[in-house]
Amino acid sequence: MRVCLSSFLFCLLAAAPCALGQSRHYLDCKAGNDAADSLTPETAWRTVARADSFTYQPGDSLLLRRGTRCDGMLWPKGSGTEQAPIHLGAYGQGALPMVVGGAEAAGLRLHNQQFWEIENLEIVGGSPYGIHIGGDQPVMRHFRITNVIVHDVPGIPTTKDSGLVVIAPDTNAKSRIDDVVIDGVTAYETSEWAGIIVNGAGFDASDGQVHGDHVEVRNSMVHDVAGDGILLARVSHGVIEHNVAWFTGMQETQSIGTPNAIWEWRCADCRVAYNEGYFTDSPGVDGGVFDIDYGDENNLVEHNFAHDSQGYCVSVFGAEGSNGDSTHSEIRQNTCIHNGRSPRLSKRQGAIFLYTWNGGKLNGVQITDNMVVWDPTVRVPAFQSTAEFTGDLPNQFAGNTLISLPRSFVSSKSNIHFSGNHYCAPDVAPPPAAEESDPSAKKPDNMCNCLQGLLDKSVGSRVETAGLQNRFNRWALAAVLVPPGESKASTSRAQLVLMESMSHQFTSLGLEAVVVPERLLGKEELEQWRTDWNFDSAVEMDPGDAMALRKASIANQTSLLLISPSGQIAASWAYPVSPADVWLQIESRLGTPPGTQPMPACRSAVSPIAQQETR
Repeated sequence: MRVCLSSFLFCLLAAAPCALGQSRHYLDCKAGNDAADSLTPETAWRTVARADSFTYQPGDSLLLRRGTRCDGMLWPKGSGTEQAPIHLGAYGQGALPMVVGGAEAAGLRLHNQQFWEIENLEIVGGSPYGIHIGGDQPVMRHFRITNVIVHDVPGIPTTKDSGLVVIAPDTNAKSRIDDVVIDGVTAYETSEWAGIIVNGAGFDASDGQVHGDHVEVRNSMVHDVAGDGILLARVSHGVIEHNVAWFTGMQETQSIGTPNAIWEWRCADCRVAYNEGYFTDSPGVDGGVFDIDYGDENNLVEHNFAHDSQGYCVSVFGAEGSNGDSTHSEIRQNTCIHNGRSPRLSKRQGAIFLYTWNGGKLNGVQITDNMVVWDPTVRVPAFQSTAEFTGDLPNQFAGNTLISLPRSFVSSKSNIHFSGNHYCAPDVAPPPAAEESDPSAKKPDNMCNCLQGLLDKSVGSRVETAGLQNRFNRWALAAVLVPPGESKASTSRAQLVLMESMSHQFTSLGLEAVVVPERLLGKEELEQWRTDWNFDSAVEMDPGDAMALRKASIANQTSLLLISPSGQIAASWAYPVSPADVWLQIESRLGTPPGTQPMPACRSAVSPIAQQETR
């Protein structure tokens, strides 16, 4: 038995989830002592070096004191088991404990280890990684990174496996990484490559289709990165959902590749849903938001929102021979607004882009029920395809609505079946392009009618006109959320990410973002919740309005409300909601967010509630 009596008594007194044979170790970089045993907060270690020198056993914990700063690379040794992972987290009250990697290779590292669960930390530096998990073992399993902030990783990228959160096998290692969940991570500011990247398997000379299995990135925010925002590579059963990325692809000169905001490469059975990406760029090509890249199989991109990108909204690619074919790709119910801000990129790509090169092909592309507002600075089609196809799966462009200010809609050199699409253009416009691939594009509908239809559709599940007490006297986006540790916490975490994105874009125009706890919480509980979920400073936690907003939420059978200055509910949404629906409703009331392209000025109507309100 390794655990001492004092540790055992502490576990009993604290009602902690300790078990015989498992130890809690404490690190207090302000007042600890490396000569102590680390088994209580009063006998905590002092330095990262001391914590790194210890080999942790299955079920152990290493906890860092909140409100303290630890310098150096944190690299705790040892591995857990499926039944008893090792926990790395925080204790006490106050701000998240900060680990500053400085000139070290990473702020936090795990190598040839597995079964680790990491939460409630702030990692600053080093370079080329903020958090780096890797190795060369055949299989490494079970990593959880939850409610972690990672930022300020300097350096010049030499590989795409670099940046803020990097989980990947060592270079040339024939390894696989399975069972990864990244949830509630805020990652920003790096001149290295990626915000969040999980490379599930190493490269091999035969280019075999090896994949890491079950990888999820959810409820996270990435911004101000040199290269890619969020990338899953060589993964099967992958999920990217309820994330937001902006200011991606900020590298000034192309050196190792061309980035996108949120995408997947050689991904099998992967789903990308309910994400938002905007202000994406690239020093070369790409510069888009969502991308089913080459070598993907059974990938689904749905209910996402891409706007104000330099490049495309969404793409499907095939490349590098038959091993790089993309098979059964679905793009459905996404919203694309103001993409293709770069004349160079829009001319080549459009908003939806199919492309193949070096012998790769596409087999089965379903593009259905998407909404596109296309207003580039040059007259080019909104949907462009020069791809080559193979196989016998159907290729379809159906049920989409394309609102094109330049009155150019589709151009396809490929065998794609067009049906049921809705094309819209300004009343006064040049004749439709002769090369339109879908004959029905030659008779577009009135653009203003289509825009009004888009707005009406985005209003949500129900509109309730009863008044509330809106003490802000401004437009407010309010959500009734549950705190960490409760059954609906994951849903609430996703709602918060959406709210913070809207707050980031619309606060300067007068939007208030208000979070109300589903149940009464004490001041310390509220503050701990704000800290652990890294609430944006502009988001109010307002229990004073809790009763009325809870009632309104129940009445509307929803948890996200757009409230007018006089307290009327203008729109309401049930989880999950596309970020586009919320953005459109706010933009129709408050106007164009800074840096974004204005919507066409012809919209003559919004909801009756909005017509009665002043900003």
